[in-house]
Amino acid sequence: MFIKIEIYKNIILSCLVKLIVLLFILCFFNQSYAEPLSLRVDKYYSNNNFKEGVKQTLSSSAPYIKEIELILKKESMPMAYAYLPVIESEFKVDAKSRTGALGLWQLKTKTAIYLKLCKSAPCNERKDIAKSSEAAIKYLSRLYSRFKDPYLALAAYNGGPTYVSREILRQGTNDINKLVLREETENYVAKFIAVLKIIEKN
Repeated sequence: MFIKIEIYKNIILSCLVKLIVLLFILCFFNQSYAEPLSLRVDKYYSNNNFKEGVKQTLSSSAPYIKEIELILKKESMPMAYAYLPVIESEFKVDAKSRTGALGLWQLKTKTAIYLKLCKSAPCNERKDIAKSSEAAIKYLSRLYSRFKDPYLALAAYNGGPTYVSREILRQGTNDINKLVLREETENYVAKFIAVLKIIEKN
């Protein structure tokens, strides 16, 4: 009887150890398993629904893009960033996320206050095309200066600069193609690149 109990205890302990190890692996690798960025881009680019959605968004956003391009030029930033609102808000001025991000650039209140777009909540200036674009592009400019890479800057815009810096340090690489980030952030960068490919091919 005692031998059987000891055997069961060992089996249970072994299973618990394996479960802990598995949970550690999932957390450590952010459940993304380092899927190559190019594969993620291709998934979006080859998705007809995604492609049609992008085309429809672009067809009605030309006035916004021109205004944003002027600000990007003034800040000496890549013109491609003018298309970031395609994946942020579909160029909908009143777009609001589950987490409270608002406007074309989906700025959170805390970020908007940090960027001096407003002084306090509810910060409706986030719905102002010109003001929010200037604030968002200044933020992207800071991120671009910090990370020296347009796609790392995008990753930081989505996931936060502290998070991206920590992962670069932990993983020992600042190559966007090798860096393993949380799935939401990796998909964010992939979507943006797919949007640029769609624009290039049309």
